[in-house]
Amino acid sequence: ADHKGQLRVAFSVTDGVRNNVLYRSNENEPFHKVLTTDWTEYMQPLFFDFDNNTVYAASNLNRDKTAIVRYDLEQNKELEVVYEHPEVDVYDLGYSRNRKLLTWAGFANEKWEMVWLDSAAARFMQRIESELGQDVEIRVNSIDDYENRFVIRTYSDRSLGSWYLYDYQTDLLTKLADVNDQIDVEQMAEMRPISFAARDGMPIHGYLTLPPGRDTKNLPVIVNPHGGPRTRNYWALIPKCNYWPTEAMRCFKSTTEDQPDMDAPLRMPGSKNGEVPFNATFPMG
Repeated sequence: ADHKGQLRVAFSVTDGVRNNVLYRSNENEPFHKVLTTDWTEYMQPLFFDFDNNTVYAASNLNRDKTAIVRYDLEQNKELEVVYEHPEVDVYDLGYSRNRKLLTWAGFANEKWEMVWLDSAAARFMQRIESELGQDVEIRVNSIDDYENRFVIRTYSDRSLGSWYLYDYQTDLLTKLADVNDQIDVEQMAEMRPISFAARDGMPIHGYLTLPPGRDTKNLPVIVNPHGGPRTRNYWALIPKCNYWPTEAMRCFKSTTEDQPDMDAPLRMPGSKNGEVPFNATFPMG
């Protein structure tokens, strides 16, 4: 919906693989098809600009990585690039409804990262990090209509994290609950972002989960691929990758198997039949 609550953008799927973006200028008109993409292309409107005429979107049209752009659906054309990253896809964007401005762009590299487009939003996150630290991921889950109270979720590779409530007026951060207080963080395995070169020299990125409290040299490795095509792995607590290390095995999850991040070249020379292009010897000895 636009900022007046009118439903003006919709999506449909054709033949299970083609995604259609539908648009109408107001609710009294029928939807018409603006754009059709296959699984190799991506143009996802995120929200309307504050004039309700154009949209901000995550798009990889005519580029090898997804960027945040401003798009005119009426004319079916990209107007400007808001933010792009040289190595990974950028597919998330934040804004202030009350102040009518963009606040941040987000993307997943080794961990989740945010580029601040607004100084007040940057100071807000610095305030939260000063109390919660920088060794956990911090996500704002919801905000009230006055942008005064914020529900915040934390997590890491060894913890499902906690819920917090932050009151901007009183500058008070209150813990609400742990997501699962039965998990002993000290018994959980560490998930390390790693990279290595494939046979053709192309860098392969992924995460390696190691058994806690023991020598990790010369252990067998379970390579755990994910689904796709438009998905990737993230730095977080993954139950099955915490089980295998308890059995004295390492778990490797690639971020680069037919994924939207870090991988546009991997759909061609670096991978074959969807397989991770390993060296002959696994490099995490």
